[in-house]
Amino acid sequence: MKRLKYSVSIFIILIISIISTKLMSLGRKLAPETLEQYTLNNLNHEKNPVQMGYYGTSCFTISYKGSTYLADPFFSNPNFFDLMVGKYKSEDYLIEPFLKQIPHISMVSISHGHYDHCLNLLSFKEKYNKNTAFIASESVFNELNSWFKDTPQNNIHALTKDEIPKWITSQDGVFRVLPIRSIHQAHLGKNIRLFAGDYQLPTAKIPKTVWQWKEGETYSYLVDVLDQGQVIKRIFIVAGELPKSSLEYVAQITRNQPINFMLTPFWHKEKSGNAFITAYNYLHPQKVIFHHWNDFFRSPEKSLKVISYSDLDSELKAYRQENLPIWILSPFSFTNI
Repeated sequence: MKRLKYSVSIFIILIISIISTKLMSLGRKLAPETLEQYTLNNLNHEKNPVQMGYYGTSCFTISYKGSTYLADPFFSNPNFFDLMVGKYKSEDYLIEPFLKQIPHISMVSISHGHYDHCLNLLSFKEKYNKNTAFIASESVFNELNSWFKDTPQNNIHALTKDEIPKWITSQDGVFRVLPIRSIHQAHLGKNIRLFAGDYQLPTAKIPKTVWQWKEGETYSYLVDVLDQGQVIKRIFIVAGELPKSSLEYVAQITRNQPINFMLTPFWHKEKSGNAFITAYNYLHPQKVIFHHWNDFFRSPEKSLKVISYSDLDSELKAYRQENLPIWILSPFSFTNI
């Protein structure tokens, strides 16, 4: 009996090792010069331009006149073994040089509760202040309850399933954001979504192992950058894909104020590509920036790498040949837009 248990344990360890090795080797390395012609760089040379920062996965900052909007705070990419056991080493040193270059953060949005969209929320805490607004689903706030226990309640905007989304404006009046109901794309096949479910009650501790990071509801965010109440840039940060009702709603809102930049995920050339084309045909953004293509179980300090489902450089080339305004940003970079 002991020998059988020992053999089973060895077998399980072997399977986990094979899976983890496979996951950590997903994709292929890309040289930066391969993507140079598709990389967006400093379009705006005005005295006070809007500045966009990208830190990998779906993490962006948008800064204007001393204020910053932060989307999906995650940059560290722990490896598979760390995720399995729930022990993450701090990689805040990666973000510290960039924190010095952004103004205070007046708004934070989280698209859903998976670790790769909110794990590094506290890494930006030195840029938060007493007026910083946080926007996410109710499940996300329950999931991260211990991080928000000292946050003033009027700074927390918990989105519920039955709520009609409304514009939320930052206290300093620089940003306003409209949550848009979205659907997390299936990880496997047509309908299998990993780590789904939600947190209906506040948790005592932050999740550790990867399966404890539950999706909850998924939201995209329409973000307006304001100057004296006037919209100077409209940026649509897309998470997953948009149901028809959401596409029609956004199309109506943006009829008289078009989308300057649509930030859309591209991690799977069929699932993400089809969702992107559908959204593009509805909304006609002036420019599109792909995100969520450079992550999964690898150090951010390593060379650029795409996941195995997406041959990024050839896909970008194909879209450009169709005259679609597709761009990317290099991880850990800033550009004026």
